Amino acid sequence: MANICENRFYFNCNKNFDYYVQEFKSLIGNEPGQLEGDLLGEYYNNSDDDASDGGWLEGYFDSKWSFPMHKFENFFNLDDEPYFRCISEEYGCGYVAMNIFDANGWRPEQTFDL
Repeated sequence: MANICENRFYFNCNKNFDYYVQEFKSLIGNEPGQLEGDLLGEYYNNSDDDASDGGWLEGYFDSKWSFPMHKFENFFNLDDEPYFRCISEEYGCGYVAMNIFDANGWRPEQTFDL
């Protein structure tokens, strides 16, 4: 049996936010094949003139052992100006890590010794 890793994330972008909300909803949920979890809140920055279609989103999901990079490595498009931050913790073995995607792409995973 796998140890469960809890992952909490924050995401924002300045373009195509609706697209990402739908992608997160298809990736995270309680259906077979999804990462078990939920979206906690979303906020749209839409203005009256539709010049901006950005926003932010928070949520959590569970995974086995560690952050599931294979699910996210091609998830974001730099042209949409995304920012994604996820803090992951697996209590059984002391794994704590932060994964960040920003204007430069994926940063190296930062892990912490407990």
